[in-house]
Amino acid sequence: MTAPAHSLQGWTPIAVKWVDRRPLIRWCFTEGIEFTDPFFDQTIDRCLLDPFRLLFWRESDIGSLGELAGASPGLEPAGFIFHVSRCGSTLLTQMLARLTTSLVMSEPGPIDGVLRAQMSQPGITDGEVVDWLRWMVSALGQRRRGAQAHFVIKLDAWAILFFRLIRTAFPDTACVFVYRDPVEVVVSHLGHRGYHMIPGTLPPAWFGLSPQQAYSVSAEGYCAAVLAALCNSALHLAREGHLTLIQYSTLPEAVPDSVAALFGIDVGPSERAVLAGVAQRNAKNPAVPFVADALDKRRRATSEVRAAVEAQVGPVYESLETLRLDRS
Repeated sequence: MTAPAHSLQGWTPIAVKWVDRRPLIRWCFTEGIEFTDPFFDQTIDRCLLDPFRLLFWRESDIGSLGELAGASPGLEPAGFIFHVSRCGSTLLTQMLARLTTSLVMSEPGPIDGVLRAQMSQPGITDGEVVDWLRWMVSALGQRRRGAQAHFVIKLDAWAILFFRLIRTAFPDTACVFVYRDPVEVVVSHLGHRGYHMIPGTLPPAWFGLSPQQAYSVSAEGYCAAVLAALCNSALHLAREGHLTLIQYSTLPEAVPDSVAALFGIDVGPSERAVLAGVAQRNAKNPAVPFVADALDKRRRATSEVRAAVEAQVGPVYESLETLRLDRS
């Protein structure tokens, strides 16, 4: 099923798939749906509970994204959120998503599909990826309600490794990098590993590992290697002035005090009250209250976790902290 660009108003791209070495975009009808769930995929899952939205999907050539961007340009991104995962980035997006002037997408899969296009088809050029990224962000950035003026995107944790392409596509967009004590991050992943922390899901070379190392290293060692790669990329970019560093311990206050202003979002007393209310709930499961867990994670850290973190992530984490404090 194909669809011309003019018929895609009210539809949202939800996946990129490959047919005959060309990307096809799958669309879901999302008219009337608010993207306020902790993650993009959760909103789409909720949307697909409607039989009409489930049964009547559309597909288009990727060129239709460009046509749509020309005919109905979405909001320009006001901010990108990069992060190490399990670090408070979902809290940040949940807080901003509750503001009436904000449109927030949390780890949208279609952007991942564009960023990883060269993995699927090595002949694709950087220029093509940059164009597709601009078009995809424009399609995702269609206003869901009239007051929306600020489009914020939280990317997957590994996306920091693609920062140069993202910056080429959006040279003026403000960017933050959210991070946390790496011992606490590794402990969280060992309880339930995220996608990027599982060997084989992403090229091990991205994290400075050979295929043999990726499958032979301990779980603690693999998680530490991934964190080290993400933090090293962020450190270099922050030193160059491309990223503002946000430490987990500064949340939730950093959202109204610095992140919102960085993204051009006005926060008055009423908005602060809304943000404070969101911060009292668990970001990934807003039905339950937030419970601080940093001390518990540190208590559960084994000697293997501490050794792996100290060997691979400790120095770069300290450098991030030093840079952040020097610029605060």
